[in-house]
Amino acid sequence: MRKVVINILKIVNILFVTVFVSMFLYYGNITFGWTDNISVDTQVFERYALSFYMQTFPVIDRGEVVRSYTVFENNPVESLHIKTSAYTDFDFEKYNALLEIPRVKIKGPIVKGQNEEAMNRGFWHYPGTGDIKYGGNIVIIGHRFLHIPPAQDTFYNLDKVQIGDSAFIQSSLGTWEFLVIEKKVVSKHDISVLQNTDDMQLTLITCHPLWTDEERLVIIAKLIDEAGGIR
Repeated sequence: MRKVVINILKIVNILFVTVFVSMFLYYGNITFGWTDNISVDTQVFERYALSFYMQTFPVIDRGEVVRSYTVFENNPVESLHIKTSAYTDFDFEKYNALLEIPRVKIKGPIVKGQNEEAMNRGFWHYPGTGDIKYGGNIVIIGHRFLHIPPAQDTFYNLDKVQIGDSAFIQSSLGTWEFLVIEKKVVSKHDISVLQNTDDMQLTLITCHPLWTDEERLVIIAKLIDEAGGIR
């Protein structure tokens, strides 16, 4: 009897959330700006409901939700003042490169591309930023919920990364290990995280909070040398 009651409660819960989110999607605006004019408490509840709905019903085309995603405004590559002669638009795909953060089960290919569409194929190496051959600030950007766990080729769990975690770039050229030293949230207009660095650095970027692109979640990691120290 208890099992029957529990199953009934589960069904009621699913129906409630389904009706709630369906009404919101019908009467609301399913763009990344849909939370602009509601209270913080309401944002948290509706974000949870949308998360539950999209994970419960995987038939939803998440590609439709992220189709208008823009990482930064006004093509910041042109304003970075990077010494482009030092870079050769390194092709991570040529060397079968993978990004992996084992503790949070993130793993997927690093891909090349001149615009955001590259993120539909994997973790995007932002053009004009560093690489494993020349060093500098290696900026990798990924979608947060185009794919969701148990898929690993997603930054869905990037917010669970902690200071001290290890991140790896694996390729046919070798393996590079990085130590996470900083975790922060910045404005989607803040392109300072794209700036070049003298030493090799790994910068991971995705949208934040989950299901929106109001801000950017940024993880910064430094290269670990053979002795286990930060270079």
